[in-house]
Order: sequence, then structure tokens, then C-alpha cells
Amino acid sequence: DLSMTTTDQTSSMLSGQQLTTSESFLPIKNMIESTVENARRREKQLENEINELKNEITKEQDCKQKLQEDFLQLQRVRSILIKKLRRLNRSQTCSNSNINRSDKSPTNSIEIESV
Repeated sequence: DLSMTTTDQTSSMLSGQQLTTSESFLPIKNMIESTVENARRREKQLENEINELKNEITKEQDCKQKLQEDFLQLQRVRSILIKKLRRLNRSQTCSNSNINRSDKSPTNSIEIESV
């Protein structure tokens, strides 16, 4: 009978320790689960922010490309205008020169500055 009582006492002590161990792990488990859940939420937020930033970068790159194309087009137009103004200036200078020779009178020539 003495051995039975000792075994019963040992089992009750062990089961008490198990409860205590389980009870002490429960708050830690809850804390870990909460931390994991918070980390997942934060990861989702960061993924969304990354996607938004990627979209902004893409838009900015598109705008930059468009500006570069517009700038090149303006340079072409400028170059064409300069050539036309020079031709016009030359033709006016020649016309004025011819007029001066035929009239033998001083005339005011129109000067066009090239850009």
C-alpha cells in the first residue's frame, strides 16, 4: 500500500508539473502567434507600399521618356526654323542687294538674327 501511495503522489506531482508547464507555455505561444500575425500584416503593408512605389517609378519613367521625346522634337523644330530664317535672310539680302544696284539709292535692309 505504501508503494501505491508513493506512485499516486508522484503521478499527481508530475501531472501538476505538466499543467504548470503547459500553462506557462500558453502565454508564450499566444505572444508568438500574435507576433507572427503582426509580422504578416506588416509584410502585406510593405508589399503594398512596394507596389505603389513601383507604380510611381513606372509613371515617372514614362513621363521622363515623354519629356525626352518632346525635347528632341523641339530641337528638330528649332533647327528647321533656324535654317529657314537663314535662307530667308540670305534671300532678302540678295533682293536688297539687287534693288540697290538697280536703284543706286540707299535702302534699309532687314536683318534677321539667327538663333
